[in-house]
Amino acid sequence: MKRERLRSLEQQLTVPGQDNTPSADAQPVSEPTGNWLCWAAMLIVLWAVVLFAVQEYTTGSNYPLPLFKAVSSRLVRFLLDLLACGAAVFLLGRWARYIAVMVCAIGLSVLVIYHDYFHHALTWTTITGHFDEALAVTDYAVDLIRLQSLAPIFVATAMLIVLSRVVAGRPIPRRRRVGIGAGFAVAYLLTALISTGYVDAISKLRTFGTVDRIAMTNGYLLTWYGEWRYLNADALLARAMAAAELRQDRLTPIEVALVPPDRVVVVQVESLDYDVLGVDVDGQPVMPFLCDISDRSMFYRISAIHESGSCDADFVMLMNLFPSGEVNPYGVERFDFSASLPARVAAAGYRSIFLHGNDGSFFRRAAALGGMGFDRVLFREDFESDHGLPSKHWGISDQDVLEFSARMLREDDGRVLHFVITLTSHGPFNFLEPAERELFAEPSSVRERYLNSMRYVDTQLRAYISSLPADTLVVLYGDHASHVDFGQESVAHGSEFVPLLVHRVGVDLARSQLTRGQDVAMSGELTMLDAAGYFWSLFKARGE
Repeated sequence: MKRERLRSLEQQLTVPGQDNTPSADAQPVSEPTGNWLCWAAMLIVLWAVVLFAVQEYTTGSNYPLPLFKAVSSRLVRFLLDLLACGAAVFLLGRWARYIAVMVCAIGLSVLVIYHDYFHHALTWTTITGHFDEALAVTDYAVDLIRLQSLAPIFVATAMLIVLSRVVAGRPIPRRRRVGIGAGFAVAYLLTALISTGYVDAISKLRTFGTVDRIAMTNGYLLTWYGEWRYLNADALLARAMAAAELRQDRLTPIEVALVPPDRVVVVQVESLDYDVLGVDVDGQPVMPFLCDISDRSMFYRISAIHESGSCDADFVMLMNLFPSGEVNPYGVERFDFSASLPARVAAAGYRSIFLHGNDGSFFRRAAALGGMGFDRVLFREDFESDHGLPSKHWGISDQDVLEFSARMLREDDGRVLHFVITLTSHGPFNFLEPAERELFAEPSSVRERYLNSMRYVDTQLRAYISSLPADTLVVLYGDHASHVDFGQESVAHGSEFVPLLVHRVGVDLARSQLTRGQDVAMSGELTMLDAAGYFWSLFKARGE
């Protein structure tokens, strides 16, 4: 009886001449399409808001614009975010959507970490030009993570995954989803064409536009595409030369004109933060030697130039030019490095020697220094192969490099300049052997590792400078701030203050400093470019 009823019902539902096989895209009656679309809309909007917020935080949000332009730029960017997220939600399958959310979260975290360190947007030229260096400092980047900046991304990502799961469980017919997704994609492409071609043309990147400014309207991916398309070697060279036109020498006109002795040393100390000079541990200064000689040296608090990496600092001192800021200045193809510090001091009768414990390929320094005219260049590979010095971690220890420099200076005759870049105190500040940890035997935080590294550097500088011949001129400065919270007072957003000491072995230069204790010397308004200009002014060609 039951079989007959079922057969009768089947016959009633069957329409002659049509395929009555259930479609794979058939929508279950228990899952209304409207509910699915509501969940999908929530996912799209939340995802777009997260993208927009990170873009706002990491791009030129403080860029001075007229009100209409500021608002319209953000409206265009939010529309682009909405359309891109809509296309992803409708076109991607369940697992592809999960992967997209996770990859997006990782990418946004990288943008925030980079911005918190350099205080500007991550560029495509930086990604491609600094890839090897970025891999080398990956562990340091982990230490720099500020949970308060990334926490919103983590929370939003969790919510996006939950919504993605809800959406995955309430499908609508595939043909309809693809159609809606294609509509979002087409709308995105049309909006992108209008935005990148007319609202804020990405072609501006070829001349004067910055990534921070263009990304305010177009977001990262479209702006990076603009860099890839327009910032070729010729464009990067032109922009680097334009940046080099910035001249700044506010110290030379107001400071004493020293006459350099026969032996001159420039020491660029890795991660030497100005504030660490005032930090004590158990009542003892972290850097007692530098604190001591600062009282007998010309002493300044200057702003570091730290746009694309720590190489910016030595580029400024070696070239007396402002760096590109968009890419490693040593990696700009066909840049003319001949008008350099080695050329300057050679005209005054000095030979010049460069010493650094890291690889010559790091930041592409070796090739650039080869065009500067140094009489001798020593990198890690040279210390290892020619002098048998052992390598530790990234390279030759500061102790070995400084001892090598001191020995050469004691044995050398005639006028000579050494340019030394230290390495052991580079982040993540874990390059010290147990016996070298003076302050914290078992450091448990990046703060303790940093302070240990600074004490190590101070100890090595004491041994180095104390062993130099009398009357040797030592110019010492930090390449950039540490970005480590060790109890110092917070400074203005984006400011990096480093110390600059001009010391003469056996001579009290503090008495000669005309700007001693004045605001101009200690406010941080002077930059590394001012310091380079002053140092270069000391060397006059013979006969001048």
